[in-house]
Amino acid sequence: MAKKFYLVDTENVGSVWVDLIPTLAKQDCLLLFYTVNSSGISYEDLLKLAGQEQKYEMIQCFTGRNGLDFQLVSYLGYLIKSNAKAEFIIISNDIGYDAVVRFWSAKDISVSRVKASVLHRSLQQDADTAEASQKSIQKTSQKVAVKQSDSSEQEESSEESVAELVAEQEAEPGSRVRKRSSVRAKSRKQSVTEGKNDVDSEPEILDQKDSTPAAPNQEASAAAKKSRTRTAAKRRSKKEALDVDFSIWLPEGTKGEASKMIEVFQQESRDEVHKIYLGFVKRFGQEKGVACYRALKPHLNEIYDRL
Repeated sequence: MAKKFYLVDTENVGSVWVDLIPTLAKQDCLLLFYTVNSSGISYEDLLKLAGQEQKYEMIQCFTGRNGLDFQLVSYLGYLIKSNAKAEFIIISNDIGYDAVVRFWSAKDISVSRVKASVLHRSLQQDADTAEASQKSIQKTSQKVAVKQSDSSEQEESSEESVAELVAEQEAEPGSRVRKRSSVRAKSRKQSVTEGKNDVDSEPEILDQKDSTPAAPNQEASAAAKKSRTRTAAKRRSKKEALDVDFSIWLPEGTKGEASKMIEVFQQESRDEVHKIYLGFVKRFGQEKGVACYRALKPHLNEIYDRL
């Protein structure tokens, strides 16, 4: 993905750029050109900027007629010299920049201008799309959970059936022994009258075998139950371990939300940073969601490796 440079004419668009910061990729750069004539920003916007200094750069310009415009365009040329393959976006409502856009586009340099209203609408559409996607994922997750529950019940039933079948198979040889012994007894009775004592003694041995089949059945059932217990314990252990890691990184007052945050990461890929941010804000609210997102963002790769 090409690196993006956002060049903002703050005299013209105010602080609309604030909502752009959480969506920036790691390699992107936001350049804020300002003068004493630039409008201020609200306290709410200041809260959004807290801890985000590494994502933007403020460039003070000299005042004068179209002074900021000329300095922004001059800096654009300076950037293109060393970043010819990057993408450059001028954020301004001033159509005077369009001549600059056409000039560099003719030289196969990616330069464009975005109006404040278009930028705001685009960010809002991304937020709406992320919200709709999250709802769809939640419904899908619920369906999957139901299917997994049904599958687990069927698996337990299948394991019990297998255990019973094994027990029956282990018990079956004794039945065949009784049949063979009975045939031998009849044969001996017909051919040798002196073998009567041997024939009479065999049922006692068979009676002893009749009492053994129950043991294999109990052992097989116990083994199947033990296996299911170990599997469930491993799943709980893995989830609890990830919860503990989250509690280390999370701000005070949010450590009880670790399991819900895991769901947000499971719903988005590690490259979709903007969607992860919106997922936190949607689920936990602006202030709490932003705080948790900032705390966990440096650990994204480690979190996704553990999921």
